[in-house]
Amino acid sequence: LKILEDSIPVQEEEIAALEDRFSHPESFSDPVREMRELTEQLNALRAKLEQDYARWEELSTKLENLG
Repeated sequence: LKILEDSIPVQEEEIAALEDRFSHPESFSDPVREMRELTEQLNALRAKLEQDYARWEELSTKLENLG
């Protein structure tokens, strides 16, 4: 549970940083390729974050039921 609580904010920051890069396409040397790569990275990070939130919720519920 603690590992998830520590990693979720880091993942959210990584997602925010990638989303911010979309705001500055002028900095891309190969916009089409780089946008595709960023989209793939962003989708993977969002999927991982969604899984981690679900796991965190599951573990939190189990912990509450124990207490």
